[in-house]
Amino acid sequence: MSKHLSRLRYKNQEKMNWKIKESTQCGSDLLKQFPDINPIILQLLFSRKIRGKEKIEQFLGPDYHKDQHDPYLMLGMEKAVNRILEALEKKEKIVVFGDYDVDGVCSSALMIQSLKLLGADVSVYIPDRAKEGYGMNINVLKEVVEQRTKLIITVDCGISDYDEVEFANENGIDVLITDHHPITQKLPRAFAIIDPHQKDDPYPFKYLAGVGVAYKLICALFQKANYSELDLDIYGGREGYLKWLLDLVALGTVADCCPLIDENRIFVKFGLKVLEKNRRIGITELLKNARIYDESEPLVLNTFNIGFQIGPRLNASGRMDHANTSYQLLITQSQIEGKQLADQIEENNKKRQQLTKQIIAKIKADKDFTLQNLVFVSLPDCPPGIVGLIAGKLAEEMQLPAFIISEDGDISKGSARIPDSFAEKGFHLGEIIATCQECLIEFGGHASAAGFSVKDGQTEKFRQSLDEIIKKFVEEKNVDKSGYLEIDYLLEQPDIEWGLLNSIITMKPFGEGNPEPLFLMKDIVVSNTKTVGTKGDHLKINLRLIDKNGKINFVDGIGFGLGEFEVKTNDKVDVVFSLEENIWNNKRSLQLKIKDIHYAENNS
Repeated sequence: MSKHLSRLRYKNQEKMNWKIKESTQCGSDLLKQFPDINPIILQLLFSRKIRGKEKIEQFLGPDYHKDQHDPYLMLGMEKAVNRILEALEKKEKIVVFGDYDVDGVCSSALMIQSLKLLGADVSVYIPDRAKEGYGMNINVLKEVVEQRTKLIITVDCGISDYDEVEFANENGIDVLITDHHPITQKLPRAFAIIDPHQKDDPYPFKYLAGVGVAYKLICALFQKANYSELDLDIYGGREGYLKWLLDLVALGTVADCCPLIDENRIFVKFGLKVLEKNRRIGITELLKNARIYDESEPLVLNTFNIGFQIGPRLNASGRMDHANTSYQLLITQSQIEGKQLADQIEENNKKRQQLTKQIIAKIKADKDFTLQNLVFVSLPDCPPGIVGLIAGKLAEEMQLPAFIISEDGDISKGSARIPDSFAEKGFHLGEIIATCQECLIEFGGHASAAGFSVKDGQTEKFRQSLDEIIKKFVEEKNVDKSGYLEIDYLLEQPDIEWGLLNSIITMKPFGEGNPEPLFLMKDIVVSNTKTVGTKGDHLKINLRLIDKNGKINFVDGIGFGLGEFEVKTNDKVDVVFSLEENIWNNKRSLQLKIKDIHYAENNS
């Protein structure tokens, strides 16, 4: 066995297991079809089930026009567009009802911006996460009725709001639902529903974010709306305007962890380019606070920036205060206001980070905190806005489904997350929680993330039901709860060269459904090593490689958070990493972004 290099992790295991993807070789026929594509890239695509000439060409070179689907294929689209056009013609009052996460806030901004451009009398309502919870609620609808509203458009919510839609119907308000959540309850009797998960919906792509569904509605609307009198020249016409909206679509799609395949890949690829143009004042100020953007250099963004830097900040408003702050940041035209809002969001994000860390430490220190088939913790006075973050971190660390509940009197609101080991076996949180609905007031979510509210006195019954379901699932599916890194490909030392990196870049954008490739390389000699960072948290390592001509090359590696690894000069190691470009003092070099290290079997 390999010696252990790292600190203890994953329930006191000595090292993280490695698992190389099992895949059939792509074959000589495919190699002949694509002689200009690196064979390693072809194998990566083949392993991800991107096969056949058309699919490979579409994946590596997505076309904005050709590869999008007709929005009118979506069930309910025609009816929804016609109702909006009627509201525009009659000058009816419209309310957009959104959600408090990044997807919902971006959906709200996109819908409001577009409807106002068409001359609509429209306003937005985003609920308070702690006080009102997810979706529409009767008390707000009473106010909407008093305002003589005639049309409600939901974005990123509404598919489970049966009673609320009934109330709207009874008071003469039509409801158009745009949502992307799976349907686990009876459908509301809305005027029109646009959700690709509806039964018999012919739309070919089912995994749009809420903002993606809202965008398709706007695309359909602009095909029919009379916008000839609008000044769209500043956007480059109708098509140009729709492209400029892709910054919001990209933000919501990545932040909501939607798979970056099919249309989502197009939206994010082009949306990143829009974000780099700095058209939204508030986002520019937020990027400055996150130290992503320096005015002295061109802005270059990727999905990591959205998923781990921009998204968490935009989410912090809804978690710690109110999502209206992030919504206003997205739509503001004022430099002063943009700076103020970005600073407020930055402060909320810092509070969110500190509080999350404190609560997780408290949970782990609790003498009653035990693990069996799941992590299930009920916390008094915990802000409901951070229970999802706590669940996510504990699910990843403990390699078990995690259910975290915030107690506030008789109200118990919770969030759940699962690790990859459960996801790959087909565990679907939304469906699992639905089987326990007799314990719940409301619930909803996706395969890997879900939310719920527990009935008073039903918490223990809910836990027991989940425990039985998860135990049975683990046994039947043979789930590996130990935790592991899934590796895409075993590289040889001569494979490390610029041509491979340039080929990997063609697979971007990376994210859910298209992760950045992880490679394994064995028997590498360590040339030099040191820890870096203010607390020595990161490992900087120089490795000696042999190229295809038998010459020695040296390449640097960086392991963030791996500063406690014990490795020294002349050790032989096996390394799991992704390949990237490093720029330092205007010099470009290849760099390994290290995920894990073991001593090589023949280390001496």
